[in-house]
Amino acid sequence: MVDSVIENTDLNPQQQLFCLHRAKGVSVTQAYMRAYGCSYNSAMANGPRLIGNDRVKKEVDRLRSINLN
Repeated sequence: MVDSVIENTDLNPQQQLFCLHRAKGVSVTQAYMRAYGCSYNSAMANGPRLIGNDRVKKEVDRLRSINLN
């Protein structure tokens, strides 16, 4: 599963990590903080923007569909 995310060249490494965290049910803000190592305020501003990215949303949905948990 992780390998298939890593092979997704449409996403950069931070986006890949964000997708993994988000697919496991971590909140958007926490997933962003874990992937980017930033402050809560930065994650609150940028997390929703990232999950709005079609490629990121599609990858999160794909990971959830293969039951990552």
